[in-house]
Amino acid sequence: MEVFKEIFPEEYYAQFLDHGVRPDGRAEDDVRAAIAHCGAITTALGSAIVRMGKTSVVAGVTGQVMPSELLLHAAEDGGDEAPEAPAEAAAADMASSPCVIVNTELMPLCSGKFKPGKPSLEQQSLCAQLNELFATGVVDESCLWIKDKEGGGSLGRWVLIVDVYCLNHDGCVVDASVAAVVAALSSTTLPTAFLSPDRSALLCSSENNVRVKLMDTVPLSATFSVVHQRVIADPTSEEEDLESARLNVVMASSNDGPKRLLSFSKSGSAVMDEEQLRDCLRKAEARIKQWSDLIRSASSDALKGPENVEAATQESVKRILEKEKSKKQSKDGAKKHKSKKKGSSKS
Repeated sequence: MEVFKEIFPEEYYAQFLDHGVRPDGRAEDDVRAAIAHCGAITTALGSAIVRMGKTSVVAGVTGQVMPSELLLHAAEDGGDEAPEAPAEAAAADMASSPCVIVNTELMPLCSGKFKPGKPSLEQQSLCAQLNELFATGVVDESCLWIKDKEGGGSLGRWVLIVDVYCLNHDGCVVDASVAAVVAALSSTTLPTAFLSPDRSALLCSSENNVRVKLMDTVPLSATFSVVHQRVIADPTSEEEDLESARLNVVMASSNDGPKRLLSFSKSGSAVMDEEQLRDCLRKAEARIKQWSDLIRSASSDALKGPENVEAATQESVKRILEKEKSKKQSKDGAKKHKSKKKGSSKS
C-alpha cells in the first residue's frame, strides 16, 4: 500500500475521497486536534508552542526600545541640562511605525522540502502575511509607551519582535503560526523601564513586569484545500502537495468568537462556486472559535504560575484524547449499525 501511495499519490487519495474519508481517518470537513501551551521559553518575554496534529510551531517574543527625542537628548546632555520636548514629526513617525515585527523560519529540520540558505517562497510569504496581520491593531499600544515619571513626556516605545520557528511541517503552518503569535503575545510581560539617577541612560527592572494587553479582537486563521474537486478542511502536507487550489480565511476574533472578516484569499486554478465559498466561511468561523477558546485557556493557565503549567497541559491532552475516543466510538457504532442494516436487508 505504501508503494502504491509513493508511485500514484493522486490515485491513492482519490480512492479514499471517493468514500468520503481521508487516509488519516478524518472526514472531509474534520480538523485535527490542537494543543497550545504558553510560557514554553523561559528566556523570552513571552512564548507559546502550538501543535495541530503533527504540525508544531513555537513563537518567542523579545523587545527593543525605540527611543524618543526626549531620551536621546537626555543621553546626549548626560543629565546636565533639561531635555528638550520631542518634535511632533518624530513622535508621529514613532506612533505610525509597527509595534510588532515578526520573523519566520522554516528550517530543513521541519521538512525535507526546505533547504539551508536562501529563504523559500513559502517562508517569505508566511513572513509577509504575519507582519501584515500583526504590525498594528493587535497590541494595545498604550502599554508599550515608556513614560518619564519625573520630567513628564515619553522616553520611547517598546517594539515587540516575535520569532516564529516551525518544528514540524505537516500542513496548515499559517494557521498554527498565527495562533502561536497570538498566544505568545497574550503571555508577554515587559520589564519596567526608567531613567538612571543621572538621567543619562534607560534602565530596566524585572521586579514589576507589565503585562502586554491585546485588543478586543485578534486575527486567527483557517485553511482549506481543493483536492480532486473536493474541499477539505485543515489539509496535511501531503494533501497540500496534491491540491489544485487553496483557500485561507482570516477573521478578527474575540472571546465570544469571530467578529469580522479580515482577509479571504484563494490561490490555484480550481474553480469554487458560491455555495462552496459560503460553506468554507461557516466552517472557518467554527474553527476560529476553537482557536480562540484554546488560546484563552492556555493564556489563563500561564497566569496561574509555572507550577500549574504542566498539570494544565496534561489536562488539555486528556480532554483531546477523550474527545478523539468518543469520536472513534461514535464512528464505530455507525459502521456496526450500517453493516447490521445491510445484513438484514440481504436476508
